Amino acid sequence: MSKTTSTGLSSDMESLAVAFDCSPHLCAWYDADDRLRWMNKAFAQAYENYSDIVRLGGDFREMMLEVDARREIPEASYDPEWLEKRIAYRNNPVGSLLRPMPDGARYNLTEWRTADGGTMSLFAHAGEVSEQSTLHNSIMSNMRSIVFCRSERGRSGVTTIGPDAARFVGFDSEINPAGHEPEEWYALVHPDDRPAYLEAEKQRKQEGTPYSLEYRFRHPKTGVWHWAREVAWNTEDVATGRLFYDSYVVDRTNVKARETAEQHLREVLDAATDIIAIFSADGRLGYLNSGARNGLKLDDDIDITNHRITDFLPTSVRHMLLHDAMHQARLKSTWAGELVFRTTEGNTLPCSVVLVSHRNTGGQVDRFSIIARDISRQREA
Repeated sequence: MSKTTSTGLSSDMESLAVAFDCSPHLCAWYDADDRLRWMNKAFAQAYENYSDIVRLGGDFREMMLEVDARREIPEASYDPEWLEKRIAYRNNPVGSLLRPMPDGARYNLTEWRTADGGTMSLFAHAGEVSEQSTLHNSIMSNMRSIVFCRSERGRSGVTTIGPDAARFVGFDSEINPAGHEPEEWYALVHPDDRPAYLEAEKQRKQEGTPYSLEYRFRHPKTGVWHWAREVAWNTEDVATGRLFYDSYVVDRTNVKARETAEQHLREVLDAATDIIAIFSADGRLGYLNSGARNGLKLDDDIDITNHRITDFLPTSVRHMLLHDAMHQARLKSTWAGELVFRTTEGNTLPCSVVLVSHRNTGGQVDRFSIIARDISRQREA
């Protein structure tokens, strides 16, 4: 049976304590009444500036509260329930917990019960760079046209991360470590888009509701309007209880420009009286202009994706399209000739046709476009 020494530890524990004193990890032992009875040198050094608080015989809860009150940025300032969460882990020490120390360093805390009802605490420094964090850093430093933003509940400033931050949103936390204020960004959002954006931000911060929004904003330095898609959510650091407002903003300016150009092109195509269609390699329709719907007597509410181009050709003409025209277009990119279409009313419509093949990024022909002009009057003449 072990004897009790003058330190209050059993002789076996005292021998173990000598060994722990050589460890770089922070170690402390609390008795069954949750009072600090022993700490190693590393633990004492971590609380060197709080030696009048963290002392042998001190009550765990009382010491934590006093340390927190004196810290430059108290945990209670961003999570008033931090101590209750800490006690909950202490009462049921399953797994480990990431904990910040007064100097800002983070440690993985592991606790377990001793046979006499006490608690042993061991803090292992969590500063080593893991493979996951290396991957994270690689992504953050190489992503283009994407900016990651982070702010914290109860603290001012928004940090922006990403090599394109200055170019895209006009804020760069590497140049200005203080970041910028959310109100600065809100003022840059287009007046027509701002109400929806502010409401989404309110719901995110008050209710924890994530959002995904597209909006316009004015670059603070160039004054140029950009399009952005922002995906936002909240992140809680379970170790400290700190709540972060995170989001990533994607540059959609070029995409919107392409969409606008495509819309203008679509308007031009719809204004044409010719039959213009786009269909897949197996003939399934993907687009018909207004001229095609009018010429083929097709109602506007009919879903053309349920049809194939051959549905609007007489049986005798289908073979010519599938095995002659499309084959030649695959080989030479285009084919020009004449085809006869059939309207939904059963009438025939002779047309001069230009058929064009289109290849995907792999080099395979995956779609065709066709422009057909009604030559009924020329035929009659």
